[in-house]
This record gives sequence, structure tokens and C-alpha cells, in this order.
Amino acid sequence: MRTAIVTIAHGRGHHLCRQLDGMGRSTRPPDIHVIVAVDDPELAEIVTATGSPAYVVACNDGAGPLPIAAARNTGAQAALHRGAEVLVF
Repeated sequence: MRTAIVTIAHGRGHHLCRQLDGMGRSTRPPDIHVIVAVDDPELAEIVTATGSPAYVVACNDGAGPLPIAAARNTGAQAALHRGAEVLVF
């Protein structure tokens, strides 16, 4: 069963680095890790710099409150597209 972790992030690069580090130390890493960068293009640079195999997808709203539901749905769709059978948010 292919498991995916979906992480939604905005302005929390340090927290994302810590999550990636922890997942890198895991004895059972997820099959797929999708990071939804909500109006935060710098997160893709962080993922690249860490060497993480995570996929970064953008969710750009540009105005108003953070689009959490849209980000969740974007991440779920990306994970399912990559073959995930179980989603963990």
C-alpha cells in the first residue's frame, strides 16, 4: 500500500526543514511526500537544498486568508496522481 504524507506550509521554512530532517531519519519513510507551498515559492528552494525527494506543488491565492481547504485538495490530488493509496495530512 503506497502511503503519502501531505504537508501544507506557508512561511514556515524552518519548521519544514525540521520535518524533512525527521522524515529522513525515519525507518519507514513515506512512499510519497507532497508539500503544498501556499503563496510561498521559497519552500521549493528549501526542499531542493535539503535533497529531499518530496514533490512541491504551489497553491497560490494571492489575497485574503490562507486557502487551507484548497491547499489540502491540491496536495491530495497530487499524491493520488503519483499513486498514493493512503493519505496522511
